[in-house]
Amino acid sequence: MEQQNTIYFQLKTFLSSNLSSHKYVHLKLMDYKIDSKKDVTQLASALAKCSQASNMTIDLYENKIGQFGGSAIGTALASCLNLQAIQLILISCNLGDQGAVGSCSGLENCKNLKQLNLSLCQNKIGPNGAYNLGQILQKCNNLQDVEIDMSKNQIGDLGISNFCSSLQSCQKLSRLSIWLNQGSISSSGINSLSQALVNYPSLQILYLIFNENNITDSGVDQLGQALQNCQNLIYLFLLLEENSIYSQCQQRIYRRIKKVKKLVNYYISFDNGHCCECDYEEEAYYE
Repeated sequence: MEQQNTIYFQLKTFLSSNLSSHKYVHLKLMDYKIDSKKDVTQLASALAKCSQASNMTIDLYENKIGQFGGSAIGTALASCLNLQAIQLILISCNLGDQGAVGSCSGLENCKNLKQLNLSLCQNKIGPNGAYNLGQILQKCNNLQDVEIDMSKNQIGDLGISNFCSSLQSCQKLSRLSIWLNQGSISSSGINSLSQALVNYPSLQILYLIFNENNITDSGVDQLGQALQNCQNLIYLFLLLEENSIYSQCQQRIYRRIKKVKKLVNYYISFDNGHCCECDYEEEAYYE
């Protein structure tokens, strides 16, 4: 019987395993262990044979698999029809727009997919890549838990706007986490995100990490109004450090957050040392 906690650290070991019997696939092939098109092709072919897998973790951190590798992995995942949860870690893999989109292209075939954790930091992804990625994910109608990290790319306001609008069809979404540190996001992008939040009626848990961007008071005010309307929200984690947000605006969003009736736990932090947190009946404000 397969052990759920089996982790493969070498491609060769994974290739020699009983691929068709895997229900859990956990690969940790970081740091240049996939260093040729042959390796990528073998990996993709093996993943396609894991047709019984319901849960996958694929960690290819700092393997320069490029557009070819991203597309090969995406094509392979299209064969994993029983997939319910996947963590795909492709940080610093030189994907570009086409490779990033290609890596997820097969997920639209995975009709049972409920949980997606996607790490795409430092891959030279622009607005078009973010848009096309959203177009794929909107076809995954059963998604309930989405965590996506596109930090240190060139997403910009147009990219976050297009991505969020594409996700509006995910009506079952209860947990959403978006990491966009150093993403060239201004208040315009935050406004687009705020408008999209009202389309997630089941949203209960929200993480927004937008450090080191160009967000100003107007964007935060819009976000505060949107969060106030998320009446099923119970947990909020908001990081807006190293932006251009003044203390009066920070106080306004604190007041609006308190009007979310079901919210029992939140943490908000800005770059000037101000943060506010609440855990059930305990509340604290720091300067």
